[in-house]
Amino acid sequence: MKLFLMALSLAPSYTDAAYAYTMRHEEAECGSQSSNLGAFSTPALCAAEAGSSGCTSFMFSSEYNVWGCRCCADPDGGNQHALWDVYNVVDCSATEAVCVLPGDQLIAAVLVAQDFCKDPDPLSNAKKYESAALELNDVVAAVDAYLESDDDGYFASALANATTLAAAVLATQSGGGYCSAAATACNKGAVLQQQVRSLLALSDGNATRAFADSEARALLFDRHGVMVGDALWLDAESVAATHAFFDLLPPHLMSDGILAEAPFATMTIRDAFRCSGEAESISLTATARAFNIFQSQVGSWTENAFGGTRFPLYGDGAMTVIKHETAHQFDRVVRYGADAVLEGMFGAYIAAASDDEDWLRSSVGNIYFQRAPQEIIASQVGNQFLLSSSNQLALALDRLATSTSALPLAWFLFHLEIFSRR
Repeated sequence: MKLFLMALSLAPSYTDAAYAYTMRHEEAECGSQSSNLGAFSTPALCAAEAGSSGCTSFMFSSEYNVWGCRCCADPDGGNQHALWDVYNVVDCSATEAVCVLPGDQLIAAVLVAQDFCKDPDPLSNAKKYESAALELNDVVAAVDAYLESDDDGYFASALANATTLAAAVLATQSGGGYCSAAATACNKGAVLQQQVRSLLALSDGNATRAFADSEARALLFDRHGVMVGDALWLDAESVAATHAFFDLLPPHLMSDGILAEAPFATMTIRDAFRCSGEAESISLTATARAFNIFQSQVGSWTENAFGGTRFPLYGDGAMTVIKHETAHQFDRVVRYGADAVLEGMFGAYIAAASDDEDWLRSSVGNIYFQRAPQEIIASQVGNQFLLSSSNQLALALDRLATSTSALPLAWFLFHLEIFSRR
């Protein structure tokens, strides 16, 4: 079994030892936990911290790494859980350990991606391509950490070589056409090439090579820093509509919300990577910022964003989902200490609400918003305000004029503050 070496001079607490990991239990939790070691972007980085902390096993969620790197007191007998995996920590100084340097792992995985392009029957080798996708994600998601600890320049050299090899995967092939045309969810070409795109985007800072096969997606990335992780599923109209939407957002909501502390954000369509109904377990993202949308094209369905009010208004369903998920990112400019005034308004209006009609999205209702405050901005801004601020204002003024509630107008003015504050 191949193990993955991790350089450990990433933080003062790390020792000179090197640690790697092997899978112990897929889709399971520890039997019991001892400590949460903090959030890490990959299981390799988690293994490094776990090993230096004296742990021999840990559980980690590749889908939700913000849940933390959890040291196991007992790695066995835990509950089944689709989003957790339990790993063994391997000490690479042990004589029986076989560990691979991250730079070597990166090049080997990219060479497998090249093999995919030449494979006449990639479905028969899907396991090979799946393994390469996992190995690529393991390194790509931690590129900055590896570069920080790259005292001898070996990783930087390997990274440069890997990106040159990776560019050939997505470029026009010798026989014409693109390798991505053969990539599907079931042959694992789709998830493998998503990792290749992330590698190139991180290394280049633009999408010229990452989306050599999709000019529209490259333009969206280069203009707004949003990578579309959809296995090229979205049609031209949907990509254009998405780009037009991001064109309208104020710069501070992009920089401080959607792209906060990340070189780019990934808008994924996880369902485009499903094979025979089975979800893809490998992460589709390589930075700290990502959000997922439904697998639907613009023009395929509509939603009444003002249901339960006297001001019905339907919007495109696919764009409504994109706006809703994007608006979730706006919480970073309001909450968690980002803006004391906005956060104070947010908390005060929640506390003052007691009825469904205290909310602009009254069809969602007071009970739901009180229990799920993380959905307030996503729902009232994403579904309504970004569809029609004038219709939302009309609703708010009507509630005020009929003495129903003054809170909807307060929420509307709050939305204006989100968009106008710098």
